[in-house]
Amino acid sequence: MLSVKRVSSLCMAIILLMFVLSGCGNTQQVDKNKISDQAQATSDVYQMPDRIIIGATDPDGSWYTIAVAMKNVIEKAYPETRVDIYYGDATDNLNAINEGKIDFGITTSEKAVEAVKGKGDFVQTGILNNVCTVMGLWKEQLYMVASADSQINSLADLKGKTISTGLQQDPTTTFFNNTIKAYGITDADLTENYVVLSDMQKMFKKGELDLFAFRATQSVADTILDDVADKNSIKLLGFSSDIMARLINNNPGYFKTVISASSLEGQTEDVITQGDVVLLACSKDLDQQLVYNVVSTLIKNSHTLAQSDEDLSYLSKENCSKGLGIGIHNGATLFYKE
Repeated sequence: MLSVKRVSSLCMAIILLMFVLSGCGNTQQVDKNKISDQAQATSDVYQMPDRIIIGATDPDGSWYTIAVAMKNVIEKAYPETRVDIYYGDATDNLNAINEGKIDFGITTSEKAVEAVKGKGDFVQTGILNNVCTVMGLWKEQLYMVASADSQINSLADLKGKTISTGLQQDPTTTFFNNTIKAYGITDADLTENYVVLSDMQKMFKKGELDLFAFRATQSVADTILDDVADKNSIKLLGFSSDIMARLINNNPGYFKTVISASSLEGQTEDVITQGDVVLLACSKDLDQQLVYNVVSTLIKNSHTLAQSDEDLSYLSKENCSKGLGIGIHNGATLFYKE
């Protein structure tokens, strides 16, 4: 017969065992909401770098203003991070990304495709294996402007003419000089003035240029065309469908766009022209969370950015992943798929 003391001890042991088992059972019940919160907390804990470098242009270029706007938005969202601006251009920024000199860089879909193929401006440097895209910033299209009463009705009519397509290193100049070859014209057949857009406008109005060309969004182009058409009747030139198809086949960073005849007084027909995307690129090995944070910050602050440059009103989750020509960084893709 068990003593009272032994029975009491046995009962206490059974009660203790039941308590332990009950506790273990409760710990196995996982709260899915808590897991989600923990995952978010892990993302929030990510330490942004002390410094980010964005490639743009020097202060005289329009991309510098864009980079400053980005800098202000990112530094406000992440006070511990300083954003510096690298003075480059569409080609130089891609080279600097590939070499690890900068984190992000503004360029175009045209140049991004050339970089990964080792063509165009990258023939000497060769294929850039460590570049990818992050987000489109805006779409632009090519405008080729001549006087309405001139005998220039096609690029084939440019032999012996005086033109300007921007500065010598501008993507528009490179594109134009390559494209006119399809019309039997070379840059040796032309007199080219390498000047900024505002000077092109002044020279054209004075009759010092037979044609000038520039890339811009429609809203910006409308202002420029209104200015040069104030005292001069003008017309827009375009490409044939066949030439445009060949351009896109050669560089998927291009797209076909049509300028309506109704957009310019006196224009008698629609114009087929070349479009591309101005974009933000980065290196493939840039930290995924860093890219995610930058993309989400810029898109979520698109209204603020558009106040500094109306072209940035283009920024949205729907627009920014389209027409970039080459692959998108995993960190950006993660944001776009949310």
